[in-house]
Amino acid sequence: MITLDAPSFIFGLQHARKRALREEVYCAYITRASSGNLDNIPIINRY
Repeated sequence: MITLDAPSFIFGLQHARKRALREEVYCAYITRASSGNLDNIPIINRY
């Protein structure tokens, strides 16, 4: 199982053989906290 916690995420990207899986995990990682009630963009824009 690959989670979006840094150790799991990095290990998953380094060792997953399937490109589609690496892409899915990467896209999930870079878009976390960017939509819905978890959206941090307004907070980031204040600074």
